[in-house]
Amino acid sequence: MKDLKGQLREWGIEVDTLKARAEQAGAGARAEIDRRIEVLRGKQTEASSKLQELMRGSGSAWDDIARGFQKAVRDVQKALDNVNPR
Repeated sequence: MKDLKGQLREWGIEVDTLKARAEQAGAGARAEIDRRIEVLRGKQTEASSKLQELMRGSGSAWDDIARGFQKAVRDVQKALDNVNPR
C-alpha cells in the first residue's frame, strides 16, 4: 500500500510540473494541455478513491476492488502519457 500511495504522490508532482509548463506554453497549446491535465486529475482522483476502497476491503470484495484499482492505475498512466508523451 505504501508503494501505491507513493505512486499517487509522484503522479501529483508530475501533474504540477506539467501545469507549470502549460503556463509557459502558447495559448492554443496551453488550452489543450489544461484539458488533458483535467482529465488526468479526474483519473488520479478515481485511483485515489479506489486505493481507499482497497485499504478498507476484505474477503471476496478485495479481488474486485484490486482489479478496479489496477484499471484506475492504467487509466492514470495512459492519461499522463497523453499529456506528456515521452
